Amino acid sequence: MRGEGGAEVPLLFLLLLLLLAVSGCLGALEGHGPVVEVEPPSRVHFSNSSGGRLDCRGGGSPPPAVQWTLSDGSAAPTVSGLRYQMANGSLVFPPFAAADFRPDVHRASYRCVLSSALGRAITRDVRLTAGNLTHSTASIVFIFLQKNANIVLQKFANFVLQKFANVVLQKIAHFVLQKYANSVLQRKTLLSLFLRKENANFVISKRKFKFKKIGNSFSTAFSGKV
Repeated sequence: MRGEGGAEVPLLFLLLLLLLAVSGCLGALEGHGPVVEVEPPSRVHFSNSSGGRLDCRGGGSPPPAVQWTLSDGSAAPTVSGLRYQMANGSLVFPPFAAADFRPDVHRASYRCVLSSALGRAITRDVRLTAGNLTHSTASIVFIFLQKNANIVLQKFANFVLQKFANVVLQKIAHFVLQKYANSVLQRKTLLSLFLRKENANFVISKRKFKFKKIGNSFSTAFSGKV
C-alpha cells in the first residue's frame, strides 16, 4: 500500500490504527451493573401524624434508575396525598388523617428495584406499618398490663391498704360495736381489739394475699395472647 508521494504505508501502522479504533468503542461501552448502596430496614413503622419515608440509593455505570414495587412485583404508583416517589428515589408517605388509612398503602411490603442497560438489583422486602398514634399507644399500654398484671395489682393493693386500712378498720369496728355491743365497756374493749396493730397487719396481709391471687389469675388468662 502506498501513501502520498508514492511512499509505502506499513501494514503494521494500519493494524495499530484499527486496534485504537476498536479500543475506543469498547471504552465507550465500559461500565458495570447496578449495586445497592442504601436500602431501608426490613420493618418500618411510623404514625399517621408524622409520616414516613423509605430511602433507596444505588451505584453503577451508567447510573441506575430507581423504581419501587409491591410484593407481587407490580409498580407502586403515586397515590395522591398518601404515597409518592421523590427525584432521588425515596418513597414518601406524608402525614394522613386516620380516616384516610389504606391497608394497600400503609400496611404493605415494598421493594426497591435499581435498573440500567447492564442489569438490575433488587433490595430485600420492606414491611411497612403505619397507624394512628393514639391506637398504638393504647396497644403498648395494654400489652404492658398483660405482661405485668400481677405486679400492677400488688402495687395497687399495697397503696390502697396503706392509705385506707385504718379507715376501713374503723368502719368495721363501729359497725360491729353498734350491732353487737350491749354496753360502753364492751364497745371500748372491742374497739381496742379491732384497732390493735397486730389485727391491722393481719387484715392487710390477708388483703395482699387476695390481690396477689387475682393478679395471678389475670396474668394466666391473658398469657399467650400478646
